[in-house]
Formats: sequence, C-alpha cells, structure tokens
Amino acid sequence: MSDEADVQEWIKYADDDLEAARVLFEAGRYAMCAFHCQQALEKILKAAIVRATKARPPYIHNLRDLATHLPAPIIPDEIGRTLRRVDPHYRATRYPGLADSGEYTRVNVQRLFEQTRIAYEWFLSRLK
Repeated sequence: MSDEADVQEWIKYADDDLEAARVLFEAGRYAMCAFHCQQALEKILKAAIVRATKARPPYIHNLRDLATHLPAPIIPDEIGRTLRRVDPHYRATRYPGLADSGEYTRVNVQRLFEQTRIAYEWFLSRLK
C-alpha cells in the first residue's frame, strides 16, 4: 500500500471512531464514548505521522508520545492540553477500577467529546 493510501486508511478508521464516539454519547454510553475519543485522536495522529514521515507509525497508544513523532509546526497548546485530557481514557475505560465512576457523566464527556472534535478537525485540516 502506498503512503497516501495508508494515510487515507488511518483517516477512515479515525472517522469511524469519532462517529462511534458521537453515537455512544447520544446513547448515554459515556465511558465508551471517551474510549472512542481517544481512539479517534490516536488514529488521526497516526495518519499525520505517516504523511509527515512516509513510514509506519509507532505501535504505541499514548497520544502525547505519538505527537512527538510529528515535525514542526508545533501543536498549539490548546490541542496539546486536549491530548493530555483524552489520553487516560484509553486505559481507564478498559480496566475496572482505573477511573472514578463519577468521571463519566454526560456533562464531563460532552466537554471531552467537543475538545476531541476540535483537536481532530485541527489535525484533519492539516491532512487535506
């Protein structure tokens, strides 16, 4: 597969995760929405890495670590803060006891989803 085909495939997977997050939020499945927010950002970051480096992205899930594989321009502070906020939901939603049960409320996850969507659109705009 070509580098550009890889980029497009990562974008497709990322789009699917962002849509899954939206559907799960609307269904009141807030923890799973948070998980798919993390997945959407992980995959859009991997698309950006493939585009920038012409190489496979690293087999890691930490959003901040993935972001270090991107060349300048530097990610804006607001986007970096979103990566830090969303990152823990990869583990916390998969292993009982890692997250505070009160964390996954409609209000909290709606804010998380909106921040994810903004960061996602920022990365996607650089890939178009």
